Amino acid sequence: MREQTLGVGIIGCGNISQAYLSLAPLFRGVRVVACADIDRKASAQRAGEFGVRSEIDVYIGRKGVEITTPVQEEIEALLPMPIRRR
Repeated sequence: MREQTLGVGIIGCGNISQAYLSLAPLFRGVRVVACADIDRKASAQRAGEFGVRSEIDVYIGRKGVEITTPVQEEIEALLPMPIRRR
């Protein structure tokens, strides 16, 4: 039986995203395919470092994180606690 790989996207390209992206290859069956940040420059920089796409648009509003680009992968939001609680 062939193992299925789950493509994931990471929202939040601050300091902790470097750890997630660096360690992701250690997890069997998971592949980071994209990253996003409200600061597009930070997203593009982190994407360039790790060879993933960064064209996913995110919006952080009253209801929390909204992804405004259609995606087919799972998303992990790496956000400061005050934003997660909205």
